[in-house]
Amino acid sequence: MITVARRHRRGAQAVEFAMLAPVLVMLTGGVVDYSWYFSERQTVIAAARDGARAGAIVDSEYDGTPCSVAAASTQEALTASGLALDADGEISVRTVSLGGGDLAIEVEIDIAYTALMGLIPTPDRQVVKSVQRLEDQLNASCG
Repeated sequence: MITVARRHRRGAQAVEFAMLAPVLVMLTGGVVDYSWYFSERQTVIAAARDGARAGAIVDSEYDGTPCSVAAASTQEALTASGLALDADGEISVRTVSLGGGDLAIEVEIDIAYTALMGLIPTPDRQVVKSVQRLEDQLNASCG
C-alpha cells in the first residue's frame, strides 16, 4: 500500500517545485538587486564624504580652493571604485553657512544606477550629499 501511495505522489513534487520556482527566483533576484543597489549607494556616499573631507581640510594657500579640491577628490574616489558619471550625472560642490558664522563645504553627487538583474524595480538615479565644516574659515571661498 505504501508503494502505491508513493507512485501517485511522484509527479506532485515536480508540480509543486514548478509552482514555487518562479517565486523563489523573484525573491532571490530581489535580494541580489537590492544588495547591489545598497552596495553601490554606500560607495557613492563614501565618495561624497571623502570629497567633502578633502575640501574641508585643504590649505587654500598651497592646494587650491576647497571646492576644487573637493570636486577632484570626489571624482577620484568614484573612478577608483569603478563608477563613472553619465551625461546627466554631476558632482556639485559649494560652501554653505552652518549658522553662527561657520562655513561648511557641501558635496552632492547625482549618478545613474543600472540594476544588476532588473527583476525588481529599483531607483534609476542615486543622489547623495555630504557636508563637512571647513577648518580654514578665513580662506573658504570657492570662487
